[in-house]
Amino acid sequence: MPVNLISFLVQTFGLEVVKAAAGWIDGKIVREEVPETPPSTGSSEPRGADSSDVVLSGAELRTAILRDRNLDGINLSGADLSGADLRNAVLRGRNLRGANLSGANLSGAKLTRANLTRANLEFANLSGANLCMANLCLANLFGVNLEGTLLAGANLGGARMPDGTIHD
Repeated sequence: MPVNLISFLVQTFGLEVVKAAAGWIDGKIVREEVPETPPSTGSSEPRGADSSDVVLSGAELRTAILRDRNLDGINLSGADLSGADLRNAVLRGRNLRGANLSGANLSGAKLTRANLTRANLEFANLSGANLCMANLCLANLFGVNLEGTLLAGANLGGARMPDGTIHD
């Protein structure tokens, strides 16, 4: 794995998250699950480098601190982000299909057009988040704080709502 990609990931996610996601053993990364081509630069979103085409599908990022991070361009499908701090994170159009976001703090997050199909958001904080045009089909929203959340145009088909009912 090129050093510049590792530097990018550490800058974006923090050293402990990169170690956990990459399989860090005895000072070496023992499995590579991200592209070897370094991402291009150019994003000016909060604390963000451009992360185009970074694949963290299925990554274990429990309790990660990703507050105010620009995560545009990152595939997080099936990732475990339970308990993660994603306050004000930028996740526009991201693939979070089947991700575990239970107990995560997503207050103020930008999730416009994100794919959250079958995602587990049980007891997550989505207060003030923007989920306009997001796909929440079959998502688990039980116990979620939706105070001030923008949901215009969101697909909630079959989603388990905060009160436990299933949306039509």
